[in-house]
Amino acid sequence: MDFLDTAEKIASFFIDHIPADGHIPVDFLQPEKPHIEDSTAAAIAACGFIELEKHTGKGIYVDTAIRLLRTLDADRADYSAETDNILRKCTGSYHGAKDREVGFVYADYYYIEALLKLLGKAIEIW
Repeated sequence: MDFLDTAEKIASFFIDHIPADGHIPVDFLQPEKPHIEDSTAAAIAACGFIELEKHTGKGIYVDTAIRLLRTLDADRADYSAETDNILRKCTGSYHGAKDREVGFVYADYYYIEALLKLLGKAIEIW
């Protein structure tokens, strides 16, 4: 099995487990309570899905990226000058009590990178 096959299997699992509201949990297998979201995972996945579409030509990947980004924009983004970050409800780990549903700079990075990729203006540093 090559890396692309593995990436597609992981992407399939991710897509199959996206909740109806589009808000990504910190762990797809987490207990019902407490329900903890991870906007970081959504932003990083959106970037990955855009890359997968480039390598496979499968539209489901860019469609999923757009869905994730639209959900983040509508429900989890704060563009005001009063905040230090854009994305809210980013989580480092399910069990990490101090880093639950906060803002992370790397979540903002991947969010912006995904948006720039969709516009064809990404700076490809990876």
